Amino acid sequence: MSGRIRSFDLARGLAILCVVVMHNTLVETYTPTAIWVGSLLHNMGTVGVPIFFFLAGYFSAFDEQQSLWIFMWRKVIRVLMPAWLWTIAFWILLGLTGTERDLDPRELPSRLLWLSNPSQYYYVFVLMSLYPVSYWARRLPLRICGRLALSMLTINMVVIAAYEVAIWCAEARGLPADPLYRNPLAWAGFFFYGLYVAHADRTLSDGVFGWISRYRATATLAAALLWMLSSAETYVLFPRQAPGGQDYFKLASFGYALIALHLVLLAARWLDQHELFIRPLTLLAEYAFFIYLIHLPLVPKIVTALTDRTILATMLLPKMLLSITLCLAIPILSAFLFRLAFSHLAMPRKIGRAFGVPI
Repeated sequence: MSGRIRSFDLARGLAILCVVVMHNTLVETYTPTAIWVGSLLHNMGTVGVPIFFFLAGYFSAFDEQQSLWIFMWRKVIRVLMPAWLWTIAFWILLGLTGTERDLDPRELPSRLLWLSNPSQYYYVFVLMSLYPVSYWARRLPLRICGRLALSMLTINMVVIAAYEVAIWCAEARGLPADPLYRNPLAWAGFFFYGLYVAHADRTLSDGVFGWISRYRATATLAAALLWMLSSAETYVLFPRQAPGGQDYFKLASFGYALIALHLVLLAARWLDQHELFIRPLTLLAEYAFFIYLIHLPLVPKIVTALTDRTILATMLLPKMLLSITLCLAIPILSAFLFRLAFSHLAMPRKIGRAFGVPI
């Protein structure tokens, strides 16, 4: 598959915006009203990561590498290597500044293996677990590929249902919440659905996309109802601080994400056709992975330093808007300055790519 599809770039830009909004809500809350507003904003953004997994599965179908080793090596260089390098960088930085425990070399191998800190890097671990299967699955006949996607979506729902029982029923000791939350099966459905769509409906105009395009109002209403239900559940679960309890691991939020994924991709195509918001969204798409890599935990530390001992420290909405703005601006500005300084030098360009800078 040659060339870029601009509507997918727009969808990627919308997805990273959703991720940043989600990561900047329910962080500091002081009143029930703030928790409710944060729950609404947070759950609206939960469609972001499923879009990225869908697109990863979609484009893996068109990778022309014949060798599994070359296929995986490219993923290691482009996806895993930047996560490893930033894991090491943040381990050193946060250790030296006293933000976390003193530097302990025994912790680093575990962080690199499981990509557990920063916490959002575990999605890279999940993605790298799914890529080898996609290398095999992309060669399957369409019917079998469809059954695989449906099976993965079903398994996805079962894992989420088990997790939801675990966080609602504290006495359900037989259902360990953390292993259910941190495993590839909880994301495989979106990835393999993208792989299937790449074969069955490359232009996103038939099948489920065609149905949702024809019945947009019904689909939007269903997504809105599931979003409200998921937000209400987040509001109730918030005091428990269950791992992932504020994120995707509710059946309502899974249903919302599945419908909203189609709506966002169709909306991106509409924006592309009408030439709306092209430049800002393609800019976000270009820097999406770099934003993902460094916006946590870097930006919250900066925001805390800027607002500590000021009136903004207790003003939830202005502080949240400042944090969202900096989460987008700091990675883009730093990557732009790197590109500007080293755009004509081969070695710094390679170093920049290794750290996820889009060069």
